Amino acid sequence: MFNLVNLGLVNILLSSDNVLVIALFGEELGERKRIPVLFWSMVASLAIQLGILYALSFLFRISATQSLFGLIICYMAFRLLHKGEPGKRKLNHQSTLSSIGKIAVGNLMMSFENEATLIGLSHGNVWVAWLAIAATSPLIFFASNLIVWILRKFDFVVYAASVLLFKIGLDMIFGLPALTRYVPDVPWILTGLFGLYVAGRYLHRHNIPRMRLF
Repeated sequence: MFNLVNLGLVNILLSSDNVLVIALFGEELGERKRIPVLFWSMVASLAIQLGILYALSFLFRISATQSLFGLIICYMAFRLLHKGEPGKRKLNHQSTLSSIGKIAVGNLMMSFENEATLIGLSHGNVWVAWLAIAATSPLIFFASNLIVWILRKFDFVVYAASVLLFKIGLDMIFGLPALTRYVPDVPWILTGLFGLYVAGRYLHRHNIPRMRLF
């Protein structure tokens, strides 16, 4: 089982799209409103996320659905490779309650797959998954612009994490005894192929010449 620190790091990486949304909406707020709005948005999100995690944990207890969580984790591995760019928005004066709702809803809309992934990685342990979210939420909400900069500056971490997540997802997909008996090496083979794909995307993104094999 992933420990709390690893789950927290995974949550930060998976929340790259959440961070972009929070950074965008945060730009609309004045300096005086930003901190309280972000704080109450975080509280509202954490409360709702706890309920979502409980619902997902019941699904995880059904052994046949654990492969579904593995598929979600593999999907999130692909999502890590496709990040958008934050835009610029003009300052928009709106009510505090409206701002809280907008940020909380924007965060939650992009969090369902994250929560399913964390439930899978924590093997259905709701409180471990929620504590990982709660521990990293202040960073995601209050240091969103800093996280965007770090993920761009050291984007190789994102690429490496996507390969790791993909392997974990495959282990869950093929973890059923009926499958393990017949395809014991398939997760490693598919992970190797995915690793080559990720390496190719990294080289292409950074304009690094690839070795010619033929």
